[in-house]
Amino acid sequence: VTTLGKNRGDLYRLNHELQLHYLEDKGENLISDSKQKGTLASRKHTQIHFLFLGCYYSVFNFMSLAKALNDSSVDNNLRDCTLVTHQPEELHGLLYKPIFAEAVKHGDGIRNETSFLHLLEDLIGIFGLACFFLGVLCPCCGHQRHRNTNLLRHLPRENDGFRGGHHRSLPLIQKVRVLQILTDGNKEEKGRVTSMEATNTSSSSIMWFFRDKGFDDPSIDKMLKKCKQLEKAQSDVASENWDYLRNIVGIQERKLPYIVSRCPKILTLRLDERLIPMVECLSGLGRTPREVASAITKFPPILSHSVEEKLCPLLAFFQALGVPETQLGKMILFNPRLISYSIDTKLAVIVSFLASLGLDQDGMIGKVLVKHPFLMGYSVDKRLRPTTEFLKSSVGLTEDGIQSVVMNFPQLVCRDVNKILKPNYDYLRECGFGDAQIATMVTGYPPILIKSIKNSLQPRIRFLVQVMGRGIDEVASYPEFFHHGLKKKVESRYKLVKRNNIDCSLREMLDCNTKKFHDKFGFSVGTASYASF
Repeated sequence: VTTLGKNRGDLYRLNHELQLHYLEDKGENLISDSKQKGTLASRKHTQIHFLFLGCYYSVFNFMSLAKALNDSSVDNNLRDCTLVTHQPEELHGLLYKPIFAEAVKHGDGIRNETSFLHLLEDLIGIFGLACFFLGVLCPCCGHQRHRNTNLLRHLPRENDGFRGGHHRSLPLIQKVRVLQILTDGNKEEKGRVTSMEATNTSSSSIMWFFRDKGFDDPSIDKMLKKCKQLEKAQSDVASENWDYLRNIVGIQERKLPYIVSRCPKILTLRLDERLIPMVECLSGLGRTPREVASAITKFPPILSHSVEEKLCPLLAFFQALGVPETQLGKMILFNPRLISYSIDTKLAVIVSFLASLGLDQDGMIGKVLVKHPFLMGYSVDKRLRPTTEFLKSSVGLTEDGIQSVVMNFPQLVCRDVNKILKPNYDYLRECGFGDAQIATMVTGYPPILIKSIKNSLQPRIRFLVQVMGRGIDEVASYPEFFHHGLKKKVESRYKLVKRNNIDCSLREMLDCNTKKFHDKFGFSVGTASYASF
């Protein structure tokens, strides 16, 4: 029985005597264009039963109310009809008019349509007499079945006990829980009966919530497609989660739309069961609240994962690899996407690959992961293995050389061979470096293979050869030359040593801080400032 609707029409059935009514969409008016949907008889209804029904219903009850204005949807609506039951004695003496009067209080759609019932009562008397003659003249009609098999199960039976007596109460054949629903009794039953309407109301409220937060319709549609649960989300839950992320977690208001659009599921999660436990655990791993807010902004789906099922096993996995407990938080907050990776099919495969490179002792893998947590996001077959094979075959690194590269600069094995590594390697060869020299430079300073040729390698080599008048062989023995700033460090120190006619190597000139450089060559602060000018 669905009579509690506000904006949505519902099929409802007030026992067998009240039959079916269909509230038009948005509950604007009661269906007045009704037609006969089917008879109330089954194969067990005999001619005598039909005669009795005709007499009885001509005075007190309905025979059949049928079809909605929307003929295309009435069959589906009939299939959706649900009968709920209650103890018959609780409804003793409750006629259909009082029930409809109670329904009018709760439903917007039938507020002004009770007059239809009075007219219907007169028509029922005529229809009851017609049933009487139908029972006499057409005995075979009693064998016609209703098209809706679900409703036939609830039709009156001969032994249901309503043939005797003259009481004016409803002849309750089945137990009807109409009274409970109309008087706000059983919450569980009420929630089940009104679930369709609640879904519609929730969908409408969440749309208003998104518009209030500044989302446009295309963005809302995209989020609804991404997260089907949003259609059933409550605006008060979404608002509570939104306020929690802003006020407690400390995420800036302007960043919240971006976070929600990336993971709309956040607004549907229960605050106490999912969001608060995850945020508190992340806060325990981080040093400042800002780190937690930054991690959520980087990867909003981190809040949708379970602490027990994902975060705790992940922390235990990294600890087993030798990651210090003090570094666990740094890894997770620096690359929060780690929580979305499967330990068995993703992380364990990468660990096995690193172990095959000889990094399986003394917590070496843990140190690599702490230095570059993003390494865990790459594919072994598509990225890590092709890169290491290039370093072996083309660059000429030994096994120890590869281990040194991975330990000191794991970012190198994460770069694309054809787009980055090979072009840099070819440029170094064009500059005149031999294979052994390139291997030495890569081992000593791995970033040389990922530096920008135009903005980094080329200007430094040009300055080294054309301005400083030095050979490239000196760079091969000191590849960290490409690490120092060209303007602020290389050029300024070169001017100082040249002005004072000092002969020194690149390592002696650059491999020290400013104070040690001044002390080493006896420069005063004024001289250094003049050279900088």
